[in-house]
Amino acid sequence: MKLISRLNKIAAWALIPLFMLFIISGLDSVSRQFIPILSSLWHIKYLFIPTMIAFLIHSSYVIYTRVVKKAKHKMLAKLILPFYLLLNLLIIVWFVMAIY
Repeated sequence: MKLISRLNKIAAWALIPLFMLFIISGLDSVSRQFIPILSSLWHIKYLFIPTMIAFLIHSSYVIYTRVVKKAKHKMLAKLILPFYLLLNLLIIVWFVMAIY
């Protein structure tokens, strides 16, 4: 559990710059202030997957600690986390197949 907690902390700290760059590049690709081609490339091709993976690690840890451990209905709670992980992994795979 200590390794998973440490991985969660790393993912949470990695989310800060990744999410800020993701927002800035997304706003720049819409408003076209700086270099819209470069910001669109960074937003779609390079920032989405690391941001999504860091968010997936961080949010799944929070879902596990808050929902699964403290739930009254253990069977339903144990189904939430695998469904959430599967849905997010399908989104990542779909995005990778669409882009590359």
